[in-house]
Amino acid sequence: MQHKFAPIWILGDPADTEDGGLIPALTRMGYAAVLVDHGHLAAGRPFEPAPDMVFLPARTTGPPWQRTLTRLCETFPGVPVIPVFDEDATPADILLAFRTGAFDCLVLPLLTEAALRPMVDRALDAALRRRHARPGFADDLPMGDVAHLKARLVDAQEALIEERNRRRHAENEAAEHRKAWSIIFDNTHDAVIHMDREGFVVNTNATLLDIFGLTPEEVVGRDLGSYDFLGFDFRQALELYKAAQPNVVFPIFEMESFHRDGSRIYVESRARPIINNNAVEGVINIVRDVTPQKRLEHTKNATILGLAKLAESRDDSTGRHLERVREYVRILTQAVARLPRYADYVTPAYIKDIYLSSILHDIGKVSIPDAILLKPGPLTIDEFEIIKQHTLVGGNSLAAVDAELQEQSFLTLGKEIAYHHHESWDGTGYPDGLAGEQIPLSARIVALADVYDALTTERVYKAAFSHQKAVAIILEERGKKFDPDIVDVFAANMEAFDVIRRRIGEGDAESGLFPGTLRCCYK
Repeated sequence: MQHKFAPIWILGDPADTEDGGLIPALTRMGYAAVLVDHGHLAAGRPFEPAPDMVFLPARTTGPPWQRTLTRLCETFPGVPVIPVFDEDATPADILLAFRTGAFDCLVLPLLTEAALRPMVDRALDAALRRRHARPGFADDLPMGDVAHLKARLVDAQEALIEERNRRRHAENEAAEHRKAWSIIFDNTHDAVIHMDREGFVVNTNATLLDIFGLTPEEVVGRDLGSYDFLGFDFRQALELYKAAQPNVVFPIFEMESFHRDGSRIYVESRARPIINNNAVEGVINIVRDVTPQKRLEHTKNATILGLAKLAESRDDSTGRHLERVREYVRILTQAVARLPRYADYVTPAYIKDIYLSSILHDIGKVSIPDAILLKPGPLTIDEFEIIKQHTLVGGNSLAAVDAELQEQSFLTLGKEIAYHHHESWDGTGYPDGLAGEQIPLSARIVALADVYDALTTERVYKAAFSHQKAVAIILEERGKKFDPDIVDVFAANMEAFDVIRRRIGEGDAESGLFPGTLRCCYK
């Protein structure tokens, strides 16, 4: 039997054309979705028909989202409401949403069908149960029919016997499961925390004690959130777990915490509610110590930045160009991830890799003679041809290293960026004269970030341009030097660029493009 649902509401401001990609994503999956003006809700206007579920983008709803969430829950009792947060959402935000009455929470840019469809189906199933409540036993019992009553009684007795047998079988299975669980519990390399509904630890294993330097007496029967030294993020995650609802799927948290001795550690936390009769009885939290991996990652990142800065060090005008460029790149990439056409391509791993690899864009400068690289005056045509070779030298070097790894890594993006960050959308760039989407997305993103930094920092041949002038130049190059999508994303986030420009080395003499190349692009 097919059930007709009202269109899914996306609450927001009609003047804001960006809905986070929800409507296109839902439409692709076969759901009907509409954008509903949150101002109508605030004005108390009647809605007919009432929605079966609502997405509440926290960024686009005007007044504080928790106030709007409360109003929705009061206006449409029982209707599933799902707040939508961006990637900067904290465990405290999600905890507040559940406490206010949210059915579930969605964190962008994870708008994949695998993440979205189960959430929508659970909400619509809850809406269906609310709309068509199952009638009770008395409603379908034909009163006065004695034979029927006797038959129902026999059925009930048989059902009782069957239920007793089922329970006995279930108890035996549970005993076996407890035995198997005990073996796993005591021998796993991950910390396992069994918390009750109020957040007190029912049981744990030795791994947790080792990770945080605690004793069994300090853990069992205690609320771990009471220990300040564990760190704010870990304690907020524990508060979120306490607010678990039967239908919740917690995200995986990777966070900074601390050992009892004060040393910094990094942990990964996964949790699932324990459900009995559709009620939450507690939470199982799996905590993994990822400190060695994080320290290795930090060392790798620092080493890569050091090598990239070494390549820049021959130019006396180089300051904190690399640090700024990678921050600009992160802003652009996170925003691109919200565009529907890139939602499945620009993953959190992609954002992490491009942040790291973007600083290698000019690694090929090591091959350029000082007489050309440091020349204060205009470059000749022959000198400019030599300058162009840095893209091939850098790309070839990173490609050789990437091939040795025999698997995809951040260097896969690094070689794309090194080869093609001087290509132009209209095909007039170098080294290959690629045009449009022939240019890798990573290179298109870094190209804009690199030019913005070049424009807004001092050169031997020019003073630094103002933020406003740099923005005007980049907007003028939309569809010429730069990808129109990337320029539009930049325009929507240009204030964040200005904040980073001021925060990281404002007034430093920086080098983003080679002397002379900027003058070839913008005369």
